[in-house]
Amino acid sequence: MKSFKNLLSYQAVTYFKTNKIIMPTLFWVVYLYFSYSTKPLEVVPNLVVTATVLFLVMIWVEMTYDDSVDPTSEKLLLLKVKQTRTYYCSKFAFIFFIGLVLTLLALSIPIIGSFIDGGDLFKRAFTLSDLVGGLLIHLCMVLLGLSVARIFQPRIVKDRKLAFVSLTIIAICALVKGNILAEFPLLKFVLWILPPVHELTALLMDTSYFSVLSLGKAILLTGIYTGIVSLLTNYLLKKKKF
Repeated sequence: MKSFKNLLSYQAVTYFKTNKIIMPTLFWVVYLYFSYSTKPLEVVPNLVVTATVLFLVMIWVEMTYDDSVDPTSEKLLLLKVKQTRTYYCSKFAFIFFIGLVLTLLALSIPIIGSFIDGGDLFKRAFTLSDLVGGLLIHLCMVLLGLSVARIFQPRIVKDRKLAFVSLTIIAICALVKGNILAEFPLLKFVLWILPPVHELTALLMDTSYFSVLSLGKAILLTGIYTGIVSLLTNYLLKKKKF
């Protein structure tokens, strides 16, 4: 446990000293400002859209983090730690923690909005179930964003332009997957490899309240996709070495 905490501290120092977290965070804050600048809003659809944007932000964060890691330092650290699984888990946990902070920032706005300006931010009262549902759907998008971006880290895809273009295409296709399938149904045999962002938004976008069943399906889809992609990423890292 002490080793894991030390690795988390190392990840934080390595990343934050590059200041690469500033632009994704600034974008997120600006987006939230404009997102909540008009009212009244629908509760669930607005939270789902915000979570979807967070999916894109987490891809950005993961990419900037991966590009900040020095290969030589990472190799030496792996030799010192010896437990590669612990090291990779610490990297994953660190980026997830950033996603958690960004999520809490997003959810603080509807909470505060429920107590100021007459609580007219939304078309109905913002409840505890909305807070829990919003937290879960945001964290699902955090996991999807960071897991799909991890597979394009420099040790696996050395050409960073290719990685950027590939992730951009994947992100766009994941968002508009429903429209693509409506025009080209046969592409379902190919597009299943994309992060299930469309599936999650389709489950919740047209609902007035979060349901346990819909959230359960969202968590299950996220867990399956994140688990498979993480296993593939770790396998490729073992094969690629340095």
